[in-house]
Amino acid sequence: MRQRHMPLGYRMAGGKILTVPEQAELVKEVFQAYSEGDFLYQLARRLTEQGGSMQTISRCGFIG
Repeated sequence: MRQRHMPLGYRMAGGKILTVPEQAELVKEVFQAYSEGDFLYQLARRLTEQGGSMQTISRCGFIG
């Protein structure tokens, strides 16, 4: 079976879904900030300053 899109923080290996610790930590930080009231544009700006992108937010599950 062909690998489909995996949410940020996960990867497929040997037919199993595994976590990617560095990415999983980023996802936790984004969800925490969002739950504390940060707006998507604030998160996007912060991620862009850190070298990320709006695509990162969509892969976390906020958009799309």
